[in-house]
Amino acid sequence: MGVVLGVVFGPDWRSAPNDTRVRASSRPAPTAERAPSPLQRVLEAAPAGDPTDREELWAALQDETEARERMEEEIAALGEELAELRDGRSTPDAGQGTKAADRELESGRPWFDTDGLIAAGVDPVEVGELRERFEKIELARLYLRDLALREGWMGTQRYRDESRALDARFEAIREELGPEAYDRLLFAIGRRNRARVRDLLEEAPAREAGMQPGDVILSYDGRRVFSISELRRLTTEGQARARVEVVVDRKGKTVKLYIPRGPLGARLVPTRRAPLE
Repeated sequence: MGVVLGVVFGPDWRSAPNDTRVRASSRPAPTAERAPSPLQRVLEAAPAGDPTDREELWAALQDETEARERMEEEIAALGEELAELRDGRSTPDAGQGTKAADRELESGRPWFDTDGLIAAGVDPVEVGELRERFEKIELARLYLRDLALREGWMGTQRYRDESRALDARFEAIREELGPEAYDRLLFAIGRRNRARVRDLLEEAPAREAGMQPGDVILSYDGRRVFSISELRRLTTEGQARARVEVVVDRKGKTVKLYIPRGPLGARLVPTRRAPLE
């Protein structure tokens, strides 16, 4: 199970019902005559004279889209882990300095993996600072959920607004810390922080540029990559088909590839790796 970048996620994928999605191999090629997506139809049906309602509707649909993307990535990762356990294979992180991740499968994942982060070579003082900032945001999320349930506004626009504000605080941490420290934070809280290539189409641009199954994507066009959804956004920015540098980790070695901007034609799965040194 995985996520196909540029194959499964077509223009209307995000708003399509689950039971209407098909595998990439059987999905018809996109055409210019494609009907409007459900998202487009809903927005077009909104009253033209009430921009406020349209903006709120758009924000709600965007929230649902992002939540669905995160769920798809989690499902892909869990499917990969289950397949490896069923086949008796080691985890994708084996041999990559992530023994703490292996312990999590046996005893349950810690909320903040202090020991694993220190074992990865992060200074204990920095670990303590990261933990303090993370816990403040997590406590705020718990109190928000508790208050919304008590007062009956869970799932409302108010809840979405306040939840987005907490998301913004977490993103602000990323901007303040920089990519290296942010990578350490993701690792410490047990989040998957890499996109790993599971397979590629035979004529995929990424394969033609030298990408291989097992490659772990580190950056795209000079920007660090921590998730599949983030990588997908980067492939749609800038000039289409302009060659960009993509840095991957291949069995512990850094490899630079030059790939046309756009769909990679790769099936990706989220994975968790030790922070880069």
